[in-house]
Amino acid sequence: MKDEVEHYEEADPIVWIEEAIQLDYGNFKREHHPLLLEPLRMAATKRGGYVGLIGSVQHIKTLCAQLIQLYGMGTSPCNAAHYDLTAEALKELSDDKLMPLIDNTDSITRIIPDEPRRRTKFYTSSPQGFLRLLSAGILANRNSKTLERITADESWAYKDDESWLEQIHDRQSSFTWSWQMFLPSSGQTAGSQLDQLWRKSTQRTWHVKCDCCGEEIPYIWKLPAVNGKVPPGGMRYASSKEIIDEEGMIDWVKLRESVYYQCQLCEGRLEWNPADQDRRNMEGRYIQMNENGDPDIEFYHYNAMVHVPWPELVTKWKEATIARSRGDLSKLENFVRKQLAEAWNESD
Repeated sequence: MKDEVEHYEEADPIVWIEEAIQLDYGNFKREHHPLLLEPLRMAATKRGGYVGLIGSVQHIKTLCAQLIQLYGMGTSPCNAAHYDLTAEALKELSDDKLMPLIDNTDSITRIIPDEPRRRTKFYTSSPQGFLRLLSAGILANRNSKTLERITADESWAYKDDESWLEQIHDRQSSFTWSWQMFLPSSGQTAGSQLDQLWRKSTQRTWHVKCDCCGEEIPYIWKLPAVNGKVPPGGMRYASSKEIIDEEGMIDWVKLRESVYYQCQLCEGRLEWNPADQDRRNMEGRYIQMNENGDPDIEFYHYNAMVHVPWPELVTKWKEATIARSRGDLSKLENFVRKQLAEAWNESD
């Protein structure tokens, strides 16, 4: 009679993280991070493919990258690296975020030998693997030892003409099926390597339920004009004519008080307040928007409308359009990349 082999299932990364990792407010709690859960679970478990998170809040994306690395260190140690643009950014990450997380995670600290060389500001290692913090802007860091797990923060800013992203991924060539690459980023540059990955990807986009019709919708700023007319849906606010006073100045209070969101399906009116915003997010989910997306390129997307007060966003948009009228595109680019988390194309 053959001995029965006990069946094991891989632990849910979210459960492991909730039990093992202490953030600055205490244990990680899934109800505090609804936008993080699915991309975190996917990036922690997917092998032989890309996972991207293009979004508007840096701390969400950076936290996700750190949790992926800690989960990997605790459950499947390997040669791993986290990339950022500069050594200064990595030093700040190490001092303020990553090292405190490691210190508060007993399941990781107990596998790190008590030797000074095992833990430095930019390097942590156990007998089974290591985690390096590397600057993407340094050629040697893009072309040295092989790596199995990589997180590459703010990859929108990596130089395409020098093939930074491609060079970094080439370090995983020895791991033909087991490599992991997570790309948290603000809005990419149209036509860039990151943009090409997004276009090929599943394009999983955050949806919430409309308060009026109950249908699931993605937040959009506005739909493209059709025959010179903008279709219903998106962020709505008073026209310039309605908010300009007698002296030709913008009444910013009046502008902010006019803001609401119009459902692109039923044209119903959604108001902003923190409670409703939180409720919608707790009921929200990512929905695949590219039916023909490559399953080996799983990308997620959300924008600032899910977490920033809408009057604040409209104020920033208005300021950006005023600057654009004066020939300055920097504020508009920042809004498109950092708030809408969309591809920036200066010709648009």
